[in-house]
Amino acid sequence: MRSDTIALSSIFIEDGVFKKIVATKNYAEYLKCEVTGSSTNLVVSPGNKTYEELLEDGDIIASSFSSFTPNGVTGAFSGEIRNAKLYTGGQYIPIKGGSVTGVMTEAMKEVYFSKEMLQTGKYFGPKYIKVCNVDVTGE
Repeated sequence: MRSDTIALSSIFIEDGVFKKIVATKNYAEYLKCEVTGSSTNLVVSPGNKTYEELLEDGDIIASSFSSFTPNGVTGAFSGEIRNAKLYTGGQYIPIKGGSVTGVMTEAMKEVYFSKEMLQTGKYFGPKYIKVCNVDVTGE
């Protein structure tokens, strides 16, 4: 473990409300916020709807993206869609390429988690996450 971090169990989002950021000792001192330590395992509580209940006509289901590192000042982000499909008329249509752009403060205003859970690497949480306030382009 690095000397500037401590191991703590912290709640960052609870009942859909953002509570605090991930902050090492130095970062917390700079921002004058609570020290949470470096992020290690990420556990996210399930939502109250199944994948099928979240799905609406016109939704784009993306399963693979490039990096989504947001701008630290503005919160703006963009990412290349590498694998996705459009749900329309009860069918899935493959999408070729495209991108997702947005601003974190807007994108996080309307996010839904599925009941279905997934364990992969250091993540244990909803298998599906629906984000509504983003712009999507593609063919």
